[in-house]
Amino acid sequence: MTASCEKSAEKEPPKSGAKELLSITFFKINNSILEEDIMASKSGSTFKANFSQGKILRNLSAVLNISKGAKLIYKQTEYDTQDGEVTVHGDFTAKVEFSVVAEDGTQAKYSLTSVSEPFSSEKSILSFVVRSQENHSIGKDLVGTISGNTIRLTVPSGTESSLKAEIKISQDAKIFDGENKAVESSIPYPFSSVYQADGNEVRSKIKIEAQDKSFQEYQVIVNTEKGKPTDTFEHSGPTKLSSIFFKTGMEAEIAYFTSPIYITFQYDAQGRIKKIRYYLYLDKDGKNYYSYVGADIYTYKTSSVDIKKLSIFYDFQDYGNLTSELGTNGYPKNLRYLSSTEGNTFYSNFHYNSAGNLIRQEGKGSMFDAGSVFEDLTGVPFDVKYEYKNGNLVKSGTSIYSYFTDRESNDGWAQGLVALGTDARNGIYYVHMGKTSKNLLKQIYDSEDDTSIDFSYKFDGNNRVNEMRVTTTLNDHWGTAEKPAIVEFNYPK
Repeated sequence: MTASCEKSAEKEPPKSGAKELLSITFFKINNSILEEDIMASKSGSTFKANFSQGKILRNLSAVLNISKGAKLIYKQTEYDTQDGEVTVHGDFTAKVEFSVVAEDGTQAKYSLTSVSEPFSSEKSILSFVVRSQENHSIGKDLVGTISGNTIRLTVPSGTESSLKAEIKISQDAKIFDGENKAVESSIPYPFSSVYQADGNEVRSKIKIEAQDKSFQEYQVIVNTEKGKPTDTFEHSGPTKLSSIFFKTGMEAEIAYFTSPIYITFQYDAQGRIKKIRYYLYLDKDGKNYYSYVGADIYTYKTSSVDIKKLSIFYDFQDYGNLTSELGTNGYPKNLRYLSSTEGNTFYSNFHYNSAGNLIRQEGKGSMFDAGSVFEDLTGVPFDVKYEYKNGNLVKSGTSIYSYFTDRESNDGWAQGLVALGTDARNGIYYVHMGKTSKNLLKQIYDSEDDTSIDFSYKFDGNNRVNEMRVTTTLNDHWGTAEKPAIVEFNYPK
């Protein structure tokens, strides 16, 4: 070899063996489906790109940074680069491989796995519960039975409201009502007790949309129990009432409710009245059924009780609140009412004797008809005094009261907190605040009108009053004699 040849060979620079795949990035600007840039993680010769859920990876652009001077081989295509950046396009659904070829011809192989979890296809109703706390026409939570795509629910007799069902569904799914409107997890479900008279089921549809937009349709079938409305009486005790039925209200002449009234009582763990529910006993084509029309909800505090009043006449919304301070004897010192709809007010102060009997009631306004409806008489003052003898109310105004002295009163269930009353053939039956009279009422005689109202009773096997019959010498406004009123008392089984 000549000297000149040796000199030429020495001047050739050595070829690089660098063949590193440094990074792989999917830039948002190059891929319209992305909300942000995605950089693949690297572990040795393996890369992994994590995309958000539900991304379609079939047509993406990726930017690869490799060693300067090296070449990239992707899907049998060779990419030359001097600055080390290469852009490739393709389907990244499955694992892909790259080869990086160094200047000296040596190669290194790399792989990329791209992951985007598919949208969930889960679209199940996991539970269907109607909570009594949100649905005042029921006394306890009702749980629907789910079988396939059918949900069955049985509601108590008399239930009539837009029930709210608490529905638990598959994660990331949505609920749609029968009109394909997305709703929250707690949805209103309409049900009318008129179907009880017809003996029909109430059916509706609910759709569940999965994350992948697929649907599952459920059918909700609601049946009603037959017979009288029931409630939860586990805290009531044998002397507490479960219900009162004013059976002859349909013939009432001046009563606010012209149909028979059925009233149920629910008690808390301390045996105190928690809820009073009111139902009408109605007729449809010769078939009778009960229809919920409202409730009184009692909330007890240290020295007071609040009573929220709900009514069908105000779309089952809160239409008034009663607040009563309690005295040291446990009976109300006063009662304040404010109507939520009309601003009507009522107030009354109560005064008791040492035995706890109500001896005076004074204030403004009027409260009538089962203690659940108020009249706008806020400008009319009243001051009523009550006289007692041997533990019984004997006189109030022109009214004189007499009793069956061998029979004890049936009104202890009211706990001195409930003012409950009805008029005319619904049954002249009033429970006043404070301690009730000791004995069963026999007659109310009005000395001014020379009229009387007489009471007779029937008893159950435990010597409890289970029926009261009321007759009167009064005539209705047509001049015909009043018919007897019948009031039924029921106790927990």
